[in-house]
Amino acid sequence: MKIVIPSLILFLGIVTSAFGQINLEIRISPKSKIIQCEPVGIRVTWTNVGSQPLEIGPNLKPTQNAAVSIWVDGQETLRMPAPNETTGDFSLLAKRTILPGESIKGGVSYLDLNLSVGKHTLKVVADLDSLRNPNLKGKVESNSANLTLEFPEGEDLHAWQNAQKFVLKETSSVESEKEQILRVCGKLSDYSFVKSYPTSTYLAYAFLDKYPIFRSNLKPQAFVDRARVPGFVRGRFKENLLPDGSASSAYVWQTAEEWLQEVVDIGEILLKKHDNDPYLGVTLRMNIGLSNYILGRRDSAKRILQEALRKNSAPTESERVSQLLFYMEQKP
Repeated sequence: MKIVIPSLILFLGIVTSAFGQINLEIRISPKSKIIQCEPVGIRVTWTNVGSQPLEIGPNLKPTQNAAVSIWVDGQETLRMPAPNETTGDFSLLAKRTILPGESIKGGVSYLDLNLSVGKHTLKVVADLDSLRNPNLKGKVESNSANLTLEFPEGEDLHAWQNAQKFVLKETSSVESEKEQILRVCGKLSDYSFVKSYPTSTYLAYAFLDKYPIFRSNLKPQAFVDRARVPGFVRGRFKENLLPDGSASSAYVWQTAEEWLQEVVDIGEILLKKHDNDPYLGVTLRMNIGLSNYILGRRDSAKRILQEALRKNSAPTESERVSQLLFYMEQKP
């Protein structure tokens, strides 16, 4: 399941030595309340705010470094894997230091924290003694962040219940409650399953995953330029949901224009339900706006992106919308 990490920043303490300083921060969803299986995550960032490079070791991402742990309600709940347990991001393996001013980020799904329904207090702790760097000593911990996990209601509840029935028919009774919840969440991220619940929160996330106009690792102009290549087409499965919850599929081809028009049509329907959602509202607008722009509807694209900028308070998403609007002004 794809996990999205929006941007409310909670700054952590700074550990200082004669040679270096390390600052950490945690980002969670801008919503203080989420429903079970809503695929939001936690992002941890550490930054070298000193004047010298800091030796961290091969596990540069804080969420792949055994020095870091996440605490829930005063208890250590998740310690990051030790180096020999990490399959990790191989792009950083040759690098062992964080340069002055450099930041390294990593994400964790809230599902990994095994939270129960209710109110929780989260923080992140870094035990820097374990890094064996004489310039970094002691522990640093975050200020607290409050998160409420709620059970789904309305159409979200109907989707949850049917996903649970589907999973229970297929899984072993010896599975733990956490394993079953993870399977239910996986089913609720399946677009072919949740499209039967047109106003559900789960459908909005599944739609954004199925139609990835805005990817975190792809700049908007890269998608624009790719979509303008003559003959650009996408293969996809045309899905038909069967009564038992399974899907029969046939492979079809569609042009970029057909695919982008689907993004606009479905996105506008979902936006009516999730207009005021701090994450979904702005992200749906970004997808609709970029699709309209590629389709040549510049005025419509700018209008909906300007709406996203006015309604959104999350700095990362606001920055991306501003970049896209600037790009549109520069390109014909």
